[in-house]
Amino acid sequence: MKHIYDFVSGPLLYGSTFMLGLLLGVLCDAHLLLDPKILKLLVLGMLALLISGIGGIAGGYIMYFIKKGNYNPVIGIAAVSCVPTTAKVAQKIVSKDNPDSFILGDALGANISGVITSAIITGIYITVIPLL
Repeated sequence: MKHIYDFVSGPLLYGSTFMLGLLLGVLCDAHLLLDPKILKLLVLGMLALLISGIGGIAGGYIMYFIKKGNYNPVIGIAAVSCVPTTAKVAQKIVSKDNPDSFILGDALGANISGVITSAIITGIYITVIPLL
């Protein structure tokens, strides 16, 4: 079973990422990427990730102070909706500091909340973009 995991997490993952990048690079022309509508979407997407990250960190610290130190604020950064990557990264960071700490469940909860928030923000963007 370990050899399957090693194959999927190594060559298959990196190979598919490379092929996807190559395909997008071949199909996207410069005039498409520099189109003002596409640039607006890129800027709004980066803004959404920035707001999500800042909100997640702020939310983690708010919970830390509400629970009087009985909450790990690293869980907040998992609210960025890259499921399940940010939750796994948060778990790895916490495990380096304290190997007995297990926050993956809470981090995945924050992760799903981030996905729901991203869907709401997307709905707002869809209504606002035509007005720009």
